[in-house]
Amino acid sequence: MDPVQAQDAHHGWVNMALDTIPRMRRSHEAPSRTPDDDLPREEAQRTLRARLASDVAEGHIEPPLLPSVALELMRLTSTGAADPRDLAALIERDQMIAAKLLRAANSAMFAASREITSLGGAVNRLGVLGVRDVVLAIALKGIVVRDEPYHRIMVRLWEHALACAAISKLVAGLARVPTEEAFLAGLLHDIGKPTLLISLMTMNQETGGDLRDVGRAMFRIEALIDEFHTAAGTLVAERWLLPTQCRLAIAHHHAPNASRIVRVVHVADETSRALTAEREEGAWPAMTEDRIRAALEHACLALSQREFETLLIRADKAREDAVQAFA
Repeated sequence: MDPVQAQDAHHGWVNMALDTIPRMRRSHEAPSRTPDDDLPREEAQRTLRARLASDVAEGHIEPPLLPSVALELMRLTSTGAADPRDLAALIERDQMIAAKLLRAANSAMFAASREITSLGGAVNRLGVLGVRDVVLAIALKGIVVRDEPYHRIMVRLWEHALACAAISKLVAGLARVPTEEAFLAGLLHDIGKPTLLISLMTMNQETGGDLRDVGRAMFRIEALIDEFHTAAGTLVAERWLLPTQCRLAIAHHHAPNASRIVRVVHVADETSRALTAEREEGAWPAMTEDRIRAALEHACLALSQREFETLLIRADKAREDAVQAFA
């Protein structure tokens, strides 16, 4: 099994994609036969992978650019003693973020019973950490890549991050895990993926390669992202000074450790993927249930039958409410 397969064995679609990529035999054997028109693509793939591996190992990966308001907000909330009035004054500096924050605060996601029209009211409703989470979600959605297929991949990454954030909060509540960091950990668990997508797009343009065709090329882009995303995400977490539990979720969400937040995010990640497969690929509901049960078992996170049924019923609505809040 090659390194990409070893990293992503749990993703069947990645394995199928990689099975179509011609490989070189052992050094003492003749190379496998490859159609001439595939050689430029294979060379571009090897070049990009080598550069990506080097940049990740040497810490040369640049995190996505966030608005100054979002970065300052993370700094203010990192001590746990932020003054709500300071948060409102900070957010007022960016009218786009302020408007979207108000929209989110008045959405079904936050069980809004009456409309609020001021930033102070939004801060009071969401709380300090809630404001942080919402502003970061707004900032991440603002990371736009216009070239295809990079744009489509970025949209999918955003949708999955938001779904995982909402479901993480739901799972944490059901599993009696403190929910303060659940949303943020779920939102940023795959932050290495958009980071690498931007790097790959830039590298591909610099090397003159063209991975923007359809079919196998798209799988190759996503296979590279999957292979290196936890390492890249760890670099981003360090530079953004993210909370400890969030950093753990980024590093270990595929192999949950002793942290209960990491376990929650693992279950939310698999739940989101299972629901997407059911909705977009026609998977049977029984397959969704089996996948979520397997994730709970892997994470050593116990739910009663009633709690499990509540998760099944409420997970998709949690995702839809989050999408509406940040539409």
